[in-house]
Amino acid sequence: MDTLIQIIKNYIEEEGQYALQIDGKWGTGKTYFIKNSVIDNLKKENYYPIYFSVYGYNNLVELKQDLFAKILSELSQNKTMFKSLTRISKKFKNVSSVLGDVKLSSVSLVSDWILDAYGYSKMEKTKDQAIVIFIDDLERVSNEVNLKDLLGFILNELLEKLRCKVVILSNSSEIEESTDFKRIKEKVINRTIKFSYDASKIEEMILKKNRNNFIQENSSWIKTLVETYQNSDESPSINLRTLFSIIENYDFIESKLLECINELKQDDLKSRIRKSLFLNIFVVTREYKLGNITEKNLATLKKLDDTRYFDYYLSKDDSRSIREDIIDKYHKKIKIFDDDIFYSYDVSSYILLGYFDNSDYVLNWNKVFFPMSKEISQLDKLNDFRRLTDIQLREIQRKLIEDVRDDKFDFEDLITVYGRFFQFEKIGLVLIDEDYIELFKEKLIYRYSQEEKPYIDLVDKFFIRGVPNIKTEQPDLYQSLKDIDNERRKDSVNEFLEGLFANDLKNLSDLLQSGILLKNNIFEIILHQGFVDRYIVTTNNTADLFWQLIRSEYLRISNVKELHKNELNDIKLLLTEIKTKVGETELGRIDYFKIKQLIESLEELKEMLE
Repeated sequence: MDTLIQIIKNYIEEEGQYALQIDGKWGTGKTYFIKNSVIDNLKKENYYPIYFSVYGYNNLVELKQDLFAKILSELSQNKTMFKSLTRISKKFKNVSSVLGDVKLSSVSLVSDWILDAYGYSKMEKTKDQAIVIFIDDLERVSNEVNLKDLLGFILNELLEKLRCKVVILSNSSEIEESTDFKRIKEKVINRTIKFSYDASKIEEMILKKNRNNFIQENSSWIKTLVETYQNSDESPSINLRTLFSIIENYDFIESKLLECINELKQDDLKSRIRKSLFLNIFVVTREYKLGNITEKNLATLKKLDDTRYFDYYLSKDDSRSIREDIIDKYHKKIKIFDDDIFYSYDVSSYILLGYFDNSDYVLNWNKVFFPMSKEISQLDKLNDFRRLTDIQLREIQRKLIEDVRDDKFDFEDLITVYGRFFQFEKIGLVLIDEDYIELFKEKLIYRYSQEEKPYIDLVDKFFIRGVPNIKTEQPDLYQSLKDIDNERRKDSVNEFLEGLFANDLKNLSDLLQSGILLKNNIFEIILHQGFVDRYIVTTNNTADLFWQLIRSEYLRISNVKELHKNELNDIKLLLTEIKTKVGETELGRIDYFKIKQLIESLEELKEMLE
């Protein structure tokens, strides 16, 4: 970076009337470096540095007008120059007449104005107060602007007539096919400097100046991290635009977790959890910016979540996923990464979807890094199984099975242990003799029956813990767990419907937000659990509450057919039963009215699903 500053200064001191080109790919930090380092440096030495982007301009006249206006504005900051401008303004009327509604109708006129104000002699005899114009985004100028004309303007008006120094910032790979650019470039540009940012300089230039305390205090740690992956042959370098995105994402997520982080008693824990958070953001943001992951990869990324185990084995029939790619690219490269990395679905969700739920982040982090039970730490010993002997591995596996038998794991930890045994079975490294599969089945069913959390996605949960497809790997176990799940769902739906018809709003909102209507066929349960007799076709009924639910949660949903098409038959049966029982029951006119509304809404829903 210091070398480039010196190159620019040398160019300013030279006599030639040509431009200097600084060329580099998008995101490498050309603009940031010029705005935050070069311009300030030149101002200290009494030059007139002017930054101007041509991005977004649709015609050359407007571009010229705005550039000259910026030159005038910069020159007017100097008191001596301001007097010259005031004197010259009498000759050319005043600034407003030139820069007003019909501003710069004669661009040449204003260049003459600047020339007169600045003085031929000063331009020709000294470079102490040179006007240095940085023209950015040359490759992004509109197709409506002829590139040949733009370069001609730079040569004739800026370089030759005003004797300005012009530094062109560009990504020539985006314009290298332009014949006009090739033809006139040699007349305008004498030297091209390739730009690539120096990762070793980001600490002083960016990190130590950042407003976030963690970024400032850990600038050296972050620089080491960036340098490590900057110099990796396995993937593209980390450009400044990506680094800024990482820092911005970190700043936002940290602010949402600040209260929970500050509840940690020890400062070293607060620092460590922040490092874990930064590393997670670093990986996911970088992979997103590289185009390697999208929101479609969220389910696969879950396999990295809430664990310290980052190893894998793929048989010849297994296909690679983003999980394996990330492990190969980032893990076991640098100790400061492996010591603190922790992946969270909430972080990935924010980066890929813009949604962040901070409810369990600190809790899950604590559980992974400081497990309550010492038994789970046996799993950590398996992380580096290649350094173990057969005897050591067999003993760890024996202890884990013993702990499983003694019910020392909750359901999710038990899935984790099972997943590790599943992976070791695939590579032929389960060294104990007993039939551990049946033990796991028994304990998983028992533990799941004790779980209080409803609606666990079993396939997803096992997948995250290392079992690719529990449905096909252990269909009997999967069905037993689903039976428990189904009973839970029925209980929850019954609770929901009882609350609905009783107009008890206490838990309805939470149950609706949990997706209860998407995961359950309430029409089937209403049919078979006596709700029609008790709440719908009865005196002083609450059929209107069911009617309101159908209108708000079904009829107003644009993709209702996609979500509820399998419930059509039960809706038809429910309509038949209600109509039959209404014909057999004597009710008041208000009760009939409420039932009539309900029937009409059910008929409308039926038509939508058909």
